[in-house]
Parts: sequence; structure tokens; C-alpha cells
Amino acid sequence: MAPRFDESIENACTSTIANFFKNKTIFVTGATGFVGKCLLEKLIRSCPNLHRIYVLIRGKHNITPNERLIQLCASPLFDTVRLINPNFASKFHAMEGDITLPNFGLNQIDETILIEKCQIIFHSAATIRFD
Repeated sequence: MAPRFDESIENACTSTIANFFKNKTIFVTGATGFVGKCLLEKLIRSCPNLHRIYVLIRGKHNITPNERLIQLCASPLFDTVRLINPNFASKFHAMEGDITLPNFGLNQIDETILIEKCQIIFHSAATIRFD
């Protein structure tokens, strides 16, 4: 049975998008927020050949950025990705920082890594106060 027209378009777009992100390095802010989590899941599921995703995460309540990244990857949101690629989290690398600080509060080494290796940035961070 031939694929439906909309399936063919979706496969072609996915292929084009996956090709664009192939071997690319990405930097994401706001990765622990709703939009950021969904973005990370979609990128890692749809673009298996991307090189690396650096995520800006601040320490919070005595939990390090790396520990927060591990918690994020353990989320049920990543269950489908985990079935496809159990080692998906190895593509992620936490960078400690804070968007309210100059240069996102990045240390010099992380800043240099981003300048030299990153081709794409998704800035989805925000400062939110509910009071």
C-alpha cells in the first residue's frame, strides 16, 4: 500500500531536518522548562546523527546542573527515545550558568567551547515570577 500524501511530506521534511542537524552541535537555554524539554526530546528523537547538545542549566536546591540533566533524561518524556536509543543522554552535556548573568554566567572554558564548536542556538529560557 502506498503511503498517504501527508506521510510522504512528513517523511521528506523529517529527512531534510535530520540532514540539516547531522553532525551539528547545538546550545539550548531553558532546557529544564516545558518548551526546552520538548525541544530536547524532539531533537534527539528526530535527529539521531546530531553531534552534541550543550544545555545551560543552573544549580538549584543543592542539585548540580549535571544531576538536574540526569533527572531530566530520566523523565517519562524520554521513554520513547530511551526505547530507540538507550544511550541518548550521552549526546547531552550540561553547562552551568544562569541567563540573568553576563555571558549567561558561563565559565571561560564552556564559553570557548560554544564559540568554537556550536553551530545552532535555541534560546528558550525565561525569568518567571508567579507573585
